[in-house]
Amino acid sequence: MIAIAHYFEALHQSDPENYPTNPAGYLNIKSKQAKKLYPNLSREQLEALYTDYDLHLRNTKPTARASAIRNKIAVGLMVYQGLEVTTLSRLNVKDVDVLNGKVSIRRGRNYNERTLALHAGQIIMMDRYINQTRKELQESFGQQDSDLLLITGYQHYREMHIRIVKRLRKQQPLLQNAHQVRASVITLWLKQYNIREVQYMAGHRRIFSTEAYLQNDMEGLKVAVDKFHPLG
Repeated sequence: MIAIAHYFEALHQSDPENYPTNPAGYLNIKSKQAKKLYPNLSREQLEALYTDYDLHLRNTKPTARASAIRNKIAVGLMVYQGLEVTTLSRLNVKDVDVLNGKVSIRRGRNYNERTLALHAGQIIMMDRYINQTRKELQESFGQQDSDLLLITGYQHYREMHIRIVKRLRKQQPLLQNAHQVRASVITLWLKQYNIREVQYMAGHRRIFSTEAYLQNDMEGLKVAVDKFHPLG
């Protein structure tokens, strides 16, 4: 496009009567940034991040046990609902309907609202967290008036999220970061549901955002083969 714009500009300068304007002068084509590809985690590997998350810590802080339960709640929302850090940080306790096994995601700047089902393995712990553990954390951190679901003593939820991911990487050596978890969840959804359903579940505003994960499935396999094949 740069070459074409220069070509028409030259025509305009040399023959303004026949070329009064440069038709390419106002065109600005932006290329879509390529999505980073990750080796996909299997359903078993994803679920193990949640089920194997150990709550029995050696930490002697009074809030250690309650914080570990809160962290496991966050991991469950990553693994089963595909939530990322910004969404997790905005969840309010009223967004979770334990009785009906649902969590509602409010509309954000980059994603749509949606309501997702809680996994059966999340419900009992979520109920215990909301009615007991969360209140303990509110009292410990002086946040009795907070409506946030995930109560933390850090200034920003993201700081706590970084620590959670570091611990998960010790559990699962193939885990690179939180983006890989969400990418793996969406890729698995695409194998189970139609693309419009997955667009809704992922909160994507545009269908091509969802379609990108179809490419991630194929290219992710190639990345895994290139990385782990004995002849690679």
